[in-house]
Amino acid sequence: MTHPTVRERGKSPASSRKIELVALEESVTVIEQVVRNSFGIQRESIGVEVIRILGFSRTNDEMRNAVEVMIDSLLANGRLKQVGLHIVVSSAD
Repeated sequence: MTHPTVRERGKSPASSRKIELVALEESVTVIEQVVRNSFGIQRESIGVEVIRILGFSRTNDEMRNAVEVMIDSLLANGRLKQVGLHIVVSSAD
């Protein structure tokens, strides 16, 4: 499976730096990357890290909620799973 390139948005105009403009596939790639690189991570820590990697300097409720919805979806479809207090990647891709 090919993964989309994660783009740096830090130097983009403010009008282009909106979480809803980030491709779903790119966000999913970053979420899985954060979880995989952490060897498991507490759910509440995922959002801030994902948003930072996507190039946003600040986190707001809209961004955190968007990431939470994606995490829910990844848990529901089995790409991520909850193990105790941590979220882990279900299998190696």
